[in-house]
Amino acid sequence: MQAIQEAATAFLSNRRVAVTGVSRHPETHGSNAIYRRLRERGYQVFAINPNATEVEGDASYRDLR
Repeated sequence: MQAIQEAATAFLSNRRVAVTGVSRHPETHGSNAIYRRLRERGYQVFAINPNATEVEGDASYRDLR
């Protein structure tokens, strides 16, 4: 089993990341903080929320397809 640090490093080596649970109400969801942090660090980030067309000023997708 990979150590947490190794798993995180492997995950973050991908420059395109989908974040589920990103909300239209960012003050109530930790996923938004993760979404913003990845975007600020130069990742291409995709917000996934089946109930929103836009979050954090970006397009949101209903699912991972």
